[in-house]
Amino acid sequence: MRSTYVLATLLSVGAVATFASDRKLVRTAEVEPSASWSAGIVVGGTLFVSGMGGKTKSGKISHDFNDEVKQALDNMDAVLKSADMTGTTWSASGCI
Repeated sequence: MRSTYVLATLLSVGAVATFASDRKLVRTAEVEPSASWSAGIVVGGTLFVSGMGGKTKSGKISHDFNDEVKQALDNMDAVLKSADMTGTTWSASGCI
């Protein structure tokens, strides 16, 4: 029983170490930087993008809805470009 526990622990530690070494933070000059989150993270060839709002780099949000949506999409595009991906290689997902 003890050997099973030790094996399970070693496998878990190995999986965490593999995950940690396989991820790359994505930062871009176009998206307002934050100490508490990254614009995106690439893990195993998959880019996970944080919720992008319509803020400009200076943190301002337009009063016009269409401009805000365009800014949010531009922010997502900047993250894709920083991760060496394009808008043709992604698909949308909901909250996880």
